[in-house]
Amino acid sequence: GGRSARGQRLFDHLSQLDDVVALADGTLLFLRGGEAVSYTAGRGVAPGSPTPLADVLPGLPAGFADGVEAATTDPTAPGGLLLFRGGACLTYAPGAEGAPRPIAAVLPGVPARFTEHIDCALTQKDGTLLLYKDGEVLRWTAGRGVSSGDPRTIAGSTRGWPAEFAAGPLNAG
Repeated sequence: GGRSARGQRLFDHLSQLDDVVALADGTLLFLRGGEAVSYTAGRGVAPGSPTPLADVLPGLPAGFADGVEAATTDPTAPGGLLLFRGGACLTYAPGAEGAPRPIAAVLPGVPARFTEHIDCALTQKDGTLLLYKDGEVLRWTAGRGVSSGDPRTIAGSTRGWPAEFAAGPLNAG
């Protein structure tokens, strides 16, 4: 048996993701283009998913409502998000949406090649922000800036990860 129309749409969305980000309430947003699939443990996928990103994150500026390249929790603002598109970064918190700013203004000290088109962003529990781009990873911490020796190759900085990860799309410079 084949998939239902909704099942096929969800499969298509999830098979070509731009990024995944966790909201403060535990909801996961699977982002692709200007749409998001919302998933909450115990409840599953939200009815109607995928839905327009602007409906899930109200107040997004037009360019960001059309899609983001990377997203993560904001290590400097609990409950907030950092959304990346082109050379811009938007600090987003419901009800307190800001204007997009250059990545270099939001993350001082980041090398020029990390100020455009971020492939993926993650925030670790200790508040360290990981930016992935063209096969490299850069660690940035508020108040300290970029970690010594960064950026590094993904393959050279992912202890314990399967070899397939280091050879994957984030490593395809």
